[in-house]
Amino acid sequence: MIATVAALGGLGGLAVFLPAVGDMFGWGGDDPQPKQTVVASEPSRSSTAVRIEYPAARGDEQVAIGLCQEFKGTSRLADGYRLWIAGRAATDDDYVLFGEATVSATTGKWTHTIQVGAEEQKGVVFEIFAVPVPRTMSDYLLNATDYQGRHLAPHGDGTLELGLRNTALPPGSDTRHSDSIKVRRSSDPGAC
Repeated sequence: MIATVAALGGLGGLAVFLPAVGDMFGWGGDDPQPKQTVVASEPSRSSTAVRIEYPAARGDEQVAIGLCQEFKGTSRLADGYRLWIAGRAATDDDYVLFGEATVSATTGKWTHTIQVGAEEQKGVVFEIFAVPVPRTMSDYLLNATDYQGRHLAPHGDGTLELGLRNTALPPGSDTRHSDSIKVRRSSDPGAC
């Protein structure tokens, strides 16, 4: 034992050696909590880009729109992501999910028509988002129903949906590569 202590550089070396050995075998150290391992399992997002091109607005500029409005854009989505359209009134903290936009595999172009607010919300400013959402979350949202079997998020099969409101975008949403524009509801109802 004395030879081991001397080989480790005296008692100071032993003080470094014992905690390291204890941690290796799980029987030492002051922290009883297990160490967490971080695994990078998210798909690469370096090629992701989303842009809302119509109606055209940038920054705080507001475009006048009717009750039902078509939105168009382009996107390059990383593998494992789908494009969702969401929005919220400028005075509201809750997001409303308007559904998944179909993105052309060849051109990256997408079009999605939504009803923005209610008829009585003329003059209200909304922010509309195009955001990449993980495929597993998108699949879940498209199939989510209430206890009566009514869909919670729009999914394009013609059945009525309740509309899904939440204080956050879906988990895993790639907000760094999303786009948004501000719009103001006009008196023109538009066609739904």
